[in-house]
Amino acid sequence: MLLIECFHPVLLLVEQLPTRELRSSSPGDMEKQFVEAFGMAERDASEAHHSSAQIEAAKFSYAVLIDELLMSSDTEFAAEWKQHLLQERFFGTRTGGDRVFSEMSKVLEPLAQNYDIQLIYLSCLDSGLVAALHKDLTSIDEVKHRIRESVQLLRRARASDRVLCPSAYRGLGQRGTVNRASRRGGLITTNIVGVLVVVALFAYYSASIKQVVDSTATHGVLESGLADPGNAEPAGGFGALLGAASSWVGGLVGDD
Repeated sequence: MLLIECFHPVLLLVEQLPTRELRSSSPGDMEKQFVEAFGMAERDASEAHHSSAQIEAAKFSYAVLIDELLMSSDTEFAAEWKQHLLQERFFGTRTGGDRVFSEMSKVLEPLAQNYDIQLIYLSCLDSGLVAALHKDLTSIDEVKHRIRESVQLLRRARASDRVLCPSAYRGLGQRGTVNRASRRGGLITTNIVGVLVVVALFAYYSASIKQVVDSTATHGVLESGLADPGNAEPAGGFGALLGAASSWVGGLVGDD
């Protein structure tokens, strides 16, 4: 089970936030709902054998996202939620936005071990997380692009049951990576050698055939000159046919 699937209870509550009437909601009740959802998510993630570090990273990013979404509302609920911050409850901080993008920058490479947490971060970014970069939309777009690109590459690698490493992604062909350029070069060299062998065989057999033709033509001419005209076979016989063939071959050789 993917890490993001384990956090489905949290995601479900996040997706419901835009449609909830915050004016009539109690911050305490909402905090309780999220705490229960996080508890379920952590239990499922632990049973799915995800590392504690990734579970904490996912929990931290979702806590920052939820706090940001609730405090950005234009109701009194936003001011009240400051007393119920999830990042403060779980991690003892009120400045999680300053850290979350720093954590994201550590896992931008398309490595298999980054796939689960990248899905979490991409989910948070697509849900509206801007945190400390709210004044720098270019940086947010760049981080989203890098993570999305990495996720797509890793999805293709997982689908084809292949391991994708950074050197393959950059096309460097370093140790442990398939050097595609070398493989193409090897195939070209093999093809060239094969063509040369075929050409050599063709030249050899062409020379042999020409030698046989020359010999046959010469033999036919000699026999035609030594034969007794009185003993010649009637026209249309085998001798005439052989003589005609010899003359034709001799003509070809003479033209050469």
